[in-house]
Amino acid sequence: VVLRLCHIVFFFFFVGSYCFFFFKQKTAYEIYQCDWSSDVCSSDLVPVNRARLRRPYGEAIVSFAGPFANLILFLIFSIGVAVGLIYQIKPLVQLCFAGGVLNSVLFILNMMPFPPLDGFGILVSFFPAWRRSSSEFINGATFLLFMILFMSIQYLFAAGQYLTSAIA
Repeated sequence: VVLRLCHIVFFFFFVGSYCFFFFKQKTAYEIYQCDWSSDVCSSDLVPVNRARLRRPYGEAIVSFAGPFANLILFLIFSIGVAVGLIYQIKPLVQLCFAGGVLNSVLFILNMMPFPPLDGFGILVSFFPAWRRSSSEFINGATFLLFMILFMSIQYLFAAGQYLTSAIA
């Protein structure tokens, strides 16, 4: 019975994850504008036309869409870890723990305020003068920060493991 339940949970988990990631590829701006004519699976970066955003911090909302999806997935995986621990389903615990750690690390990385990441888009929408900064300075600072970040990536994964085990 437990094995059958495990198979059913895995089936719905993988189908749900596939559907979520399939539709997550659509940009937040396209979803907001309900423009379903473009390719749903495109992973190309779509520039946001700031003139079409209706709210004052619309760009921050668009930038937060990706990290928010990582946060929601982290919470879903943490619930999966808790369910696996309650019913003692070791493969479910392992799978959901790995997914929780990965999504928590992706959330933390995406929220860092470096120019290619979403955290910078959120920060710039609150401080528009930073957009006009020297691009050479930003490129140099970003390179230095990414070097420091990748040299300390194990601490991010340790934080992700701690968060996932603390939530579950």
